[in-house]
Amino acid sequence: MLTNQEKLEIIKHLYLTQAFDRRAKLLQRTGRLGTFPSSRGQEHFYLACSWYLKKTDWYCPYYRDHAALMHRGMNPIHLFQYWGGDERGNTPPANTLPITVPIGSQAPHATGIAWSLKNTNNICVVTLGDGALSRGDVYESINFATIHQLPIIFAINNNRYAISTPLHMQSKEADLAHKFNGFGLKTRSVDGFDIDSLWQAFNETIHTCRTDRMPQLIHVNTYRLDDHTTADDSLRYRDQSEIDHHQKRCPIEKLAHQLKSTFGHDKLMQIQKDAKNKIDAIADQFLSQESANLSDIGRYTLEQPSQEDLQFLQQRISFYDDNTC
Repeated sequence: MLTNQEKLEIIKHLYLTQAFDRRAKLLQRTGRLGTFPSSRGQEHFYLACSWYLKKTDWYCPYYRDHAALMHRGMNPIHLFQYWGGDERGNTPPANTLPITVPIGSQAPHATGIAWSLKNTNNICVVTLGDGALSRGDVYESINFATIHQLPIIFAINNNRYAISTPLHMQSKEADLAHKFNGFGLKTRSVDGFDIDSLWQAFNETIHTCRTDRMPQLIHVNTYRLDDHTTADDSLRYRDQSEIDHHQKRCPIEKLAHQLKSTFGHDKLMQIQKDAKNKIDAIADQFLSQESANLSDIGRYTLEQPSQEDLQFLQQRISFYDDNTC
């Protein structure tokens, strides 16, 4: 069981993620960010995925892993930059893959990383949504990992919807861990609405993977409180009453209520305020930064752009500057 002090550290990270999500949605609405995927109601899943990892372990995210990325050391300004379309933000922490938007495409990469870790004491964690389990490359990755006994954890966030497609239209088996019982890897399902059970499950799963050097799959039930992204309207495919029901079950709210009885209401409110102030300061820094130089595009396309390449890019930039209203 987690101690109250450990839970206090956990909620500090969760409040920071919530503050980031709220500010990112506001920035998207004012045109400063592109389409943004909120993790509201699921922040704890990603934090639990990274909580017991070493810095030398590998973490392979998809696109809602803000809590894990910040926990592993990513500056929130880089997350703002990334979702604002600024390549300078594509700077993940050490031993962490970049944010992955195509569904399930990070699974083969993570499996390859796990192959390289076979003769080390390190492991790899790859996070996937329930919708990713409808992708063939995920099945292939799990199959490959079991055949070659790779030290990898496939962490499944079952938030009930793959964009607008509910789970029952994706899988006949509601317990997604059961789907892989015949693959030859250890699987477990966890109630993501219970913080203690979730942290214990990841602690045990990471320890087992590190010790046995065998693949694991952990399936966590959560709920997506916000739309899939800011480009989505989830009320087109689910009722507000369903959202309200799960809002009352939100494990972060339950954790806060528990900690208030131990540490006091004022201390929790101060932690939440500090998180908001920190994110607001970073957001202001993001808004005041100089725009990226368009000529820098060659840095991310060519290893060592030649003088001719740079001249060509400058000519194209001048052309668009002269012909753009």
